[in-house]
Amino acid sequence: MKIKRFFFNVFLLLIFAGVVFFIGWITFLVKPGTIGVMESKTSGLYEQPVYPGQFVWRWERLLPTNVRMHIFSASAYETTSVVSGELPSAALYRSQLDPSPDFSYRVELKVSLAADGNKLVTLVKNNLVADDSELNLWLHKRSDEFTSACADFLMKNYSNGTVVPKALSSSQIEQILSALGENFKGISVSDVVIVSAVLPDLSLYEKGKASYEAYNERISTLLMEKASDQAATLAEEDRTMAQLERFGQLLSKYPQLEELSKQGSITDIIAALRKSGI
Repeated sequence: MKIKRFFFNVFLLLIFAGVVFFIGWITFLVKPGTIGVMESKTSGLYEQPVYPGQFVWRWERLLPTNVRMHIFSASAYETTSVVSGELPSAALYRSQLDPSPDFSYRVELKVSLAADGNKLVTLVKNNLVADDSELNLWLHKRSDEFTSACADFLMKNYSNGTVVPKALSSSQIEQILSALGENFKGISVSDVVIVSAVLPDLSLYEKGKASYEAYNERISTLLMEKASDQAATLAEEDRTMAQLERFGQLLSKYPQLEELSKQGSITDIIAALRKSGI
């Protein structure tokens, strides 16, 4: 009987251990083609992403309702983004050229983006995403940013009549991502297809800019010259008014000067008075 009880207890212990192991084994929650991020009430966010096939056992899951698993698709998010607009001060520079060129642009791309596991952990930690739908919205915004940077890249390299490619190469994608900096760390971009690209002529734009700056500088010079002439005129008028005020005071003090004022200019009279010491 003791032997049977011993084996029975061992059997119960093994069942209990198996149940504990199964509950704490969180990898089985992460299906192939997905990435998991674990968050618990007791320990907070688990800093390592959970991949399918990887053995991860966490004691936090032994407590009921303690653990929340954020499951994200590992597949790339595919979207179409459009960016359009005009080059800075296009209307001003266009007015300097004849015929007036169009400095507007429009770029439409099909882009595939994906966030790696560490990026997903960061996004969950910062309360930016919690599930696939929120992740897709976040990636769509990054797609718009990438498309805007891509438009700048295309204008710098293909805006002067060069044929725009149908898709970007891996090296070109890396060059654009490098320009975007830390914002795109942990994000992979692939399969960038250029649906359409309408680009302005940058050489004409620079020509119009130079012409406008020269025109503006000439206007500034003329205004300064005009202001200088006006300042000289005002100064002369101020001196004349001062002379009139001085002569009026002298007339009040020396009434006999009134007869002299009829015989010459006020300036000559004041000069004569200065010589005489009055």
